Amino acid sequence: MSKRLDKKKGIIQPASENQNKREKLFNAIAHAYKHGADYVALQNQYNDKVLNIALARFAHEAPNVLESLLGKPPTQKSILIDESTPLSVLPYVLQNIGYADTIQHSLGKGIKDGELYYLASLKFDILLTSDARSEGPKDISNIARESYERNDDHQMGVIVVPVEAELALASLSEAREEILEYVRIGRFDHVLDLTR
Repeated sequence: MSKRLDKKKGIIQPASENQNKREKLFNAIAHAYKHGADYVALQNQYNDKVLNIALARFAHEAPNVLESLLGKPPTQKSILIDESTPLSVLPYVLQNIGYADTIQHSLGKGIKDGELYYLASLKFDILLTSDARSEGPKDISNIARESYERNDDHQMGVIVVPVEAELALASLSEAREEILEYVRIGRFDHVLDLTR
């Protein structure tokens, strides 16, 4: 049985115990929603990390719940949030860009960038990443650029944001109109890098 360190308690707990805690929290949030709690009430009751984990699961399993909590996004585009990207951007993306899901829920963890780009481009319009390694040929940004140059049938836009949560949110907010224009294109010819 795998184990994880619980930093608050300073002890190692079996991974299944952590999973049970996450499941209980998710069920409690789902229960509160079913009984009329709105997004503000959920924010007041749960910390951001717990709430964002639940929102990520709702995004994958019940997008209608998110639409009810956060409102309808301004576009119908589907955004995949990379595992390198702070999960705290999820509510912003849903409210200001389009429908979102996470790699963890839709494709799984640890997928190499080349395979990730191909699999994600079959289902999603945009990849939102904080993958800062944008120099190598196997980097997601360069894989996307090569796809644009070849004019591949399956392409998706790539938006790069800072890895720090506050900077990622600030860059998304500051570039909102540019992002919406980029997202609405549908055929991409460049990576939108918001880290520069």
